[in-house]
Formats: sequence, structure tokens, C-alpha cells
Amino acid sequence: MRNRTPEVMLSADPFRFGIAAGRTGLTPAELAKKAGVGINTLYLARRGKPVMPVTLGKIAKALDIPLEDLVKHPDSGQQGRPGGADED
Repeated sequence: MRNRTPEVMLSADPFRFGIAAGRTGLTPAELAKKAGVGINTLYLARRGKPVMPVTLGKIAKALDIPLEDLVKHPDSGQQGRPGGADED
């Protein structure tokens, strides 16, 4: 059986990714290792390119943030989870 590309892919918000990554104090290589993903995959996610949901979940866990806070929401143009930290 062939591997199929999943129909649903997620993109990280590059700005939020950068803030979260900066808070960890880890290099990209260290973060990739902690997340259990390849460095090229980490760079793709950091630039907001679509990746598999499980991959973005691993990165969010390594960043110690909820996945919802890392995902770019294409429908609304807003980031973060509804009612989350981006609202006052």
C-alpha cells in the first residue's frame, strides 16, 4: 500500500513560532531533536509551510505550548485559539 499525503495539513504562525522557540533557549537542532523531527521539517514548520498535524503537535509539545496556540488559522486570518491569549 502506498503512503498517501494526508488531506489535512497544518501551518504554524511564524511569528508565534519564533516567540515560543526563543523562550526555550534551544537551537533549532536541539529543538528538532527534542521534538523528534528532522531539522528540515522544523525549518519548514517555522516558515509556516504545511506539515502533518502530528508533526506540528510534536513541535508544540517540545515548545511547551498548546498546539492551538501555534497553528495559523487560514479561515479567519487569525492566530491562536478562540478566546485565547490574543484577546483582551
